[in-house]
Amino acid sequence: MGEWFRTAPIWLLGLLLFVATVGCALAGARVNRWYTQRNREQERLSESQAGHVVSMIYALLSLLIGFTFQMAAERFEVRRQLVREDAIAIETLYLKAQLLADPYRSTLSGLLVRYAENHLALAQVRREDSDARRLMADDDQLRRELWTALIPAFDSIKDLDFSTSLVESSTEVVRVDTARRAARGSPIPTTIILGLIFYSLVAAAGLGAIMKSRKGEIASAFLLGLSALALMLISDLNRPVDGTIHESQEPMRQMLVRLQNNPPTVFQPIAAQPH
Repeated sequence: MGEWFRTAPIWLLGLLLFVATVGCALAGARVNRWYTQRNREQERLSESQAGHVVSMIYALLSLLIGFTFQMAAERFEVRRQLVREDAIAIETLYLKAQLLADPYRSTLSGLLVRYAENHLALAQVRREDSDARRLMADDDQLRRELWTALIPAFDSIKDLDFSTSLVESSTEVVRVDTARRAARGSPIPTTIILGLIFYSLVAAAGLGAIMKSRKGEIASAFLLGLSALALMLISDLNRPVDGTIHESQEPMRQMLVRLQNNPPTVFQPIAAQPH
């Protein structure tokens, strides 16, 4: 159930939520008619009490939806911020690599361009895509190659103060990559969202039990539709990989263009240029 909930199309999930809430509202209306037929002398009092109870139920539901949406939005914002940090970290290390002598400069520059291209491709694949597993393996391989290339590069400058800065930038690239993986693999627990859906279904049944007029039924259907839309939006935000709402990769694209437009030859020392 949990796996289907995480992978089902968002439009299908929204449709099923709306149908389920309407069905619960109709069931609540039928139960209410059965109850009032057996307790006619308490009908007026029961309607008054039920109206207050349903109002409180939906007030609590709105709070639960608001809190859950905030959790999903915060996770989305973290992922968006990490895209920017990733682009900054990669470009910073790329620029510092230009201070190295060849072949270290050319080797690290080429690896960082491939590393950035792979990150951009990873952000655009879905979990079930055939390339997803390959791109993750490529990311691991590129990280190993970066550290393998950094070892001799560090040895060549280990007596300089710059060596510390190079190592710090390198570890920052790895840290941000690890943080992005963790953020994309840490959605809101499915149990919380399923519990929220269950609560909304119970609330829909209570709403259907007190709505008897045609205008009330129309208003109820509108409210149920909005509730289903809110739950669908939360579910979409809670899918870092398979959802339809993704963090913008524009910082990564712009950074990659700058790297590709500025190969190591652009940063040759002025003293080495012919006069």
